[in-house]
Amino acid sequence: MKAIIHEGKQGIEGLSLRDFQEPEVNSGMVKIKLKTAGLNRRDLMVLTRHKEEQPPLIIGSDGAGTIVEAAGDVTNAAEGDEVIINPGLG
Repeated sequence: MKAIIHEGKQGIEGLSLRDFQEPEVNSGMVKIKLKTAGLNRRDLMVLTRHKEEQPPLIIGSDGAGTIVEAAGDVTNAAEGDEVIINPGLG
């Protein structure tokens, strides 16, 4: 998948657009096929808090799309549901 990644340097200099391995859907998780995505001020703040020695971080706190896979223990959402990403929920 294509993703905006932050790694290696603090601030905006650590950003790059590149291919990134899709994460596996683990317990409590869903995979969303995005229809739209965006950056917000939270993403700008993360660029200064994410340290150079930490693993790569996918940037993008806002988005909407359709669930294409859900872990077996997810009970409040299902494949085909249209959803929005709310980063304030943790």
